[in-house]
Amino acid sequence: MVRLYETDTNRLCGTLSDRQFDALVEALEEEELEDSECAIDRDTLETLEEQGLDGDVLEVLRLALGDRHEALIRCERG
Repeated sequence: MVRLYETDTNRLCGTLSDRQFDALVEALEEEELEDSECAIDRDTLETLEEQGLDGDVLEVLRLALGDRHEALIRCERG
């Protein structure tokens, strides 16, 4: 399992299966997501939804974003 955090507050936004995490990394084209931060915004979420990314993953990303336009996320395996 992979835990996804909103970086600014260190808030846990949800957990992803390894398969979901791999799909997210591929969709974001962000190979180092596990070791670094990645910015997401509303446009990114829309693009990921159009690409057919798993709805549960999108919900975790929406939680990380909250009511802001952009957020930094990071992932940790556990």
